[in-house]
Amino acid sequence: MKIIQMISEDEAALYDRQIRLWGVDAQKKLLSSRILLININGVAAEIAKNLVLGGIHSLTIMDFKTVSPEDLKFNFLLDQSSVGKNRAESCVNALQTLNPMVKVYSDKEPLSLKDPQFLSDKNFDLVCIISNDFDEINKINKICRNNNVLFLSGYVFGLYGFMFVDFNSYQYIVEAPKISEDNFDKKKNAQDAGCSVKQEAEEKLTFEERKTDFKSFENFINEYDHVLKNLSTTKLKRLSKTYLIILLFREFLEHFKRPFDSKIPEDTENLLNLKKKLFDDLKIDQDLLSDTYLLSKTFDEFSPVNAILGGIIAQEIIKAISKKNEPVDNFFLFDGNLMLGEVIKI
Repeated sequence: MKIIQMISEDEAALYDRQIRLWGVDAQKKLLSSRILLININGVAAEIAKNLVLGGIHSLTIMDFKTVSPEDLKFNFLLDQSSVGKNRAESCVNALQTLNPMVKVYSDKEPLSLKDPQFLSDKNFDLVCIISNDFDEINKINKICRNNNVLFLSGYVFGLYGFMFVDFNSYQYIVEAPKISEDNFDKKKNAQDAGCSVKQEAEEKLTFEERKTDFKSFENFINEYDHVLKNLSTTKLKRLSKTYLIILLFREFLEHFKRPFDSKIPEDTENLLNLKKKLFDDLKIDQDLLSDTYLLSKTFDEFSPVNAILGGIIAQEIIKAISKKNEPVDNFFLFDGNLMLGEVIKI
């Protein structure tokens, strides 16, 4: 049984502002939480920063890749001296400096070499992977579901990004103000008399427990084309371009057995050919996502979108650990061209 950590005086002083925001019980749960973050690119750096400042118990960063000069453009946890070194190890010191009270670990062994029980609730409460490899996301999501571990994934591609949430069978608490009949009468009488009554005296907080059963990433993979085929023309026109781009990247992965890489010229040509075929097969108007639009808006990481999506994913992780407030169920799509976020339920 997991023990919820008590808050020390130093922690109470450091986290005073957020304790006022989400309460002591939520902070206690955060102080006991163990989170695994896989692949430390730009958006993952934003997530890691927010979690460490939020006061979790421990953060393990897993990444077997080495730091490239390109990484320095988007990952603010790295500096010039990091080039050529392991990405996970190179981010530890910067994160530890942000909050010395949080334990930050690195793991440079590929996840493929780990035993499936590594992703168990004995080691982690939540796993977050930043990847555009849908097969990898699906595989890790299955393991987390079987091991009863909370799961999130996400990725940024140019002006667009997505977050996928799977908390399996999840219970959480929501707060709702409830005005009793007596308080309502007092409020009405006070208003009639031209007076005001403090809101705190009028309202009583009630706590409601709710439950959500999430769909897996496999459900998305199996059903995405079926959903599109059954949408009317009107609904297709309103469908998020981010969703169409995600489907296109998924098709690329299926066809070439690796994720799309905008730095490879042949990938761009192959992506456009796949788009034409996919849209023709699904009877989708090619103009819904023109070639020019696709190439101008989808590329590698983009720091402003990293900051937005990283903040949203970190917020969702904090909600998941604290079990407070309604979670996203369960695909969040961000369109940086319109500065618009949209939730799609699988």
